[in-house]
Amino acid sequence: MPILDAVHDFAHPVESDGAWSESYYFNGYDPDADCGFFTRIGVRPNEGTLDAGLSVWLPGTDIATVHGVRPQAEMTDSALEAAGVRYERLVPMRAWRLTCDAEATLRDLGRQRATRKTRLRMDLRFDTLTPAVGVDGSPRAGDASAAAGQTTGKGHLEQAGRITGWMEADGHRHEIAAARGNRDKSWGPRRWGGPTFWRWFSVNLGDDMQWRSSRDPKNCDDVRQDAAQDIRGSNRTYGCVYKTARLLYTVTYIPDPKPTSTPKK
Repeated sequence: MPILDAVHDFAHPVESDGAWSESYYFNGYDPDADCGFFTRIGVRPNEGTLDAGLSVWLPGTDIATVHGVRPQAEMTDSALEAAGVRYERLVPMRAWRLTCDAEATLRDLGRQRATRKTRLRMDLRFDTLTPAVGVDGSPRAGDASAAAGQTTGKGHLEQAGRITGWMEADGHRHEIAAARGNRDKSWGPRRWGGPTFWRWFSVNLGDDMQWRSSRDPKNCDDVRQDAAQDIRGSNRTYGCVYKTARLLYTVTYIPDPKPTSTPKK
C-alpha cells in the first residue's frame, strides 16, 4: 500500500458531491491508567456542517461521551473544533494535539448506576510511530475500491501512534503515559447509509508492531458476528471469510492487564 506524503494531512479540494466529507479519527488505550478513547471530527462543507464526537473509557465500567455539530460552509483544516472537542495539527503526519473541555454524558456499561452529566477535560498528544499508508484518491482502472469510494471516501490514510497527556472526568484526573493507538483520515463522498456495517479492527503491540484489517461484508463469503462486546472480561468472536484468505479472531476485555502478584522464583 502506498506511503502518502504530508500534503494529505491538509484539506483536499472539495468536489461537487453533496456528501463530500473530510474526516479525522483518533483512538488509543493506556493499560496502566485503564483509560482509552476514540474521537472523530468530520467537515461536510456542501452540507454546511462540522461534527465532532468523543468517547472516553474510564477505569471500571464508565464511559463519557460528547457529541456536537456546528455550521461550517467552507472546507477547513485548522478550525477543527465543535462541542468543546478540538484537534490541532502540530507537525503534519507527525504530531497532533487533542483537547476537550465540555459537558459529557457519563454511562455505566455495567448498568449499576444511572446515567448522569459530568465535566470532561482532556489534553493529549498523538505522536505517530509509522508512516501514513493509504490511497490518495486518484482514480485507477479496475480498482476494487472505486465503489467504496462513493460511500466511505475516495482517499484514506492510517498511522499508528503513541499518546501522552491526561484525561479528567467525574472529578478524577488520569495521567496517560503508556497509550498506543491509531489515527486515520478520509476524504471524499461519505454516505452513512452506504454499507450497513464494516469489519475493522487494529492491534498495537508496542512501538514496532502494528496490524489492522478491514473488510466490507459484501466481500466476504461468510460472516460470523457474536453479540456486542460491552462488558469487560467477556469473549466475542467475529469472523469474515475473505475471497482470498480467512480471518477469524477472538477479542477479550482484560480489566487489569498488570500482574496482581509477584511470581515466585
